[in-house]
Amino acid sequence: MSALFEGHLLSWLIAVPALGIALLAIVAERWIRPAALVATLLNLVLALRVWAGFDLDETGLQFVERVEWMPTFGIQYAVGVDGVSILLVLLTTFLCPLCVLGSWEGITSRLRAYMMLILLVEGAMIVVFTALDAFLFFMLWEVTMIPMYFMIVLWGGPERSAAGLKYVIYSLIGSLLLLVGILGMSLQAGTFDIQSLAEHTYSEGSQRWIFAALFIGFAIKLPM
Repeated sequence: MSALFEGHLLSWLIAVPALGIALLAIVAERWIRPAALVATLLNLVLALRVWAGFDLDETGLQFVERVEWMPTFGIQYAVGVDGVSILLVLLTTFLCPLCVLGSWEGITSRLRAYMMLILLVEGAMIVVFTALDAFLFFMLWEVTMIPMYFMIVLWGGPERSAAGLKYVIYSLIGSLLLLVGILGMSLQAGTFDIQSLAEHTYSEGSQRWIFAALFIGFAIKLPM
């Protein structure tokens, strides 16, 4: 049991928000806020456990987990953390309980859905920050667009419908450019493994358009 837990800490970090969503779907109305808070705090504790076991003297990836997902296409479930991504995971798990607490009294309508969306964002962002496979990264990056859209149109201000439409349009443009850049790298390197993509040698022409696609795609999504 200990090996199942200790050897898959990052997977547990991803699973806890999913389990929290399932719990929120069935708990009574009065337990929605406490259940969401417990789920986010539990993930913060797990993130601190990862931090405690992180070797600061090691420059490579740690807590790596790899499982073949779609081997025909070179796609796998692969996660891990380095000195930068672990800080982003800690930041995510620290902010999510604050989001729950900050909306404790402010959100009264569709409370169950709101808390479920917070947990969905948390789980997706943890995958984004730990993904070692470009396809996995892209898919979960796009998943974050779904809860963000509903948060805008359901709990936004007076112009929330227009804001939601603009969000979708800009997100789709950025997503298309990201997909073009990722597929461009993967087709040339023959893999979606991010480390292999980084080490692959691309032609000068390919470098230009791949960089442009990724840069513009990320730049569009960054303010969101």
